[in-house]
Amino acid sequence: MTLKAAADHTEEYRSTSFDPLDVRPAVADLQDYAEDLAARHGLHVVINPENLVELDASALAGSAIEG
Repeated sequence: MTLKAAADHTEEYRSTSFDPLDVRPAVADLQDYAEDLAARHGLHVVINPENLVELDASALAGSAIEG
C-alpha cells in the first residue's frame, strides 16, 4: 500500500495505491506472517489491518482529506 499525507492534515494519511505481495486464505499467526513478508520484501513499516478504517468515498466528500 502506498500512503500519501492528506492535503491539509499532514498527520493524516490515505492510501493511494495497493499492490498485494502475497494472498493466502488464512494464516495461523498474522503478526508472524506480516513480519516474514516485511523481511522478504525489505519493508520497514507493517500496518496491522485491525488499525485501518475503510470509508466509502462518499464519506469523504467535502472533507479536508478528500482528493
